[in-house]
Amino acid sequence: MRASALRLTTPLVVGLVVFAAAGCTYQSTPEAPPPTQAVYSPPPDGLGDEATRAWSTWQASGVDDYHYVLSIRCFCPVVTNAKVTVVNGEVVVLDATKDERSFIRSVLTGPPTVESLFRKIAEAEQAADNVSLTFNDAAGVPTALNIDYADNGTDDELYIEVSKFGRGSWPLIN
Repeated sequence: MRASALRLTTPLVVGLVVFAAAGCTYQSTPEAPPPTQAVYSPPPDGLGDEATRAWSTWQASGVDDYHYVLSIRCFCPVVTNAKVTVVNGEVVVLDATKDERSFIRSVLTGPPTVESLFRKIAEAEQAADNVSLTFNDAAGVPTALNIDYADNGTDDELYIEVSKFGRGSWPLIN
C-alpha cells in the first residue's frame, strides 16, 4: 500500500512543485525610459545680450508646435499679414499669397519659424545702424523687430511683427 500511495503522490507532488515554481518565477519589471531632455541649440552668431536671453527662454520652453501671425512692412511693393503654423519645428501652413511667401522667405532667408526670426535679429544686430526689439517674456518669442539699416538713409527700414502667438495649431472656428 505504501508503494501505490507513493506512486500516486509522486506525480501530485511533482505537479505542485512545478505549479508553485511557475507562479514564483522572477519577472523583471521593465525599466522606465529615461526622462526626455530638452535639446538646446546654440543661439545664432551675432545675437546681442537681450536677444540671447530671449533665445534661451525660447529654447527652454521646448515648444515645437505653434502658430502666429507674421507681419512684415517696409517701403516695398509687398507687405504681409500671413498666418503661420509650425509643427515639429517645420512650417506646415503659410497662409499667404505666392508673392508674400517669396517675400517672407527672402526677408527671413528661409521658412518663417521662430528660429529664423532670431537669425534675422542676429543679422540685423551686425549690419544695421539701429535695431529695436521686443520679446514675449514668458516664451522668448520675438514680437517686434524694427530695423533701420542706415540712420541717414531713406526708406531702408524693415518692420517685422509677430502677433497672436499660441502653442499648437490654430483653434478651429465654428
